Amino acid sequence: MNGAGGSCAEHHDPEDELMAGLRRFSERLLPYVVAMPVGVVAWTHSLQIPVKYHADVVTSSLSMAAIFLGFLSTSLGILISYQETRVASELRASGAMKLLVSYIRQAILWTLLWLIVSFLLFFWQPRLVLTLWIGLGSLALMCFLRVTHLLSKLIMQESR
Repeated sequence: MNGAGGSCAEHHDPEDELMAGLRRFSERLLPYVVAMPVGVVAWTHSLQIPVKYHADVVTSSLSMAAIFLGFLSTSLGILISYQETRVASELRASGAMKLLVSYIRQAILWTLLWLIVSFLLFFWQPRLVLTLWIGLGSLALMCFLRVTHLLSKLIMQESR
């Protein structure tokens, strides 16, 4: 499993460990590396939501944030149900379970902040709030995709 573990092999190849470490490093940073330039572009180009679409766009972002939060909360339940499996034991032994839970917690935090800013955007549209909305939306999406990717790998690993 890229970054959130894999099987604990008897033989540890230093090159494999180096590559796994690099994958985990890039996996940790990717949401931030993608979201930061999106926020910068939103700020520098003074992006605006067209007035006639404002309510629809904000309502849609509130719905997306709620869906993300529901999925992320459910993913914690999935991890709890996996506690007695071979893969979960390997993930705990490698420290990857702790990393995966931290990814879920980060995704929940950034999605909650995006939800709050989305709500503010309903009533108030200064440039800073709009930039935060775009940046946090990008960050929440990237964190959500990271968790989804790793959980799907976990489920595939368990089915072997």
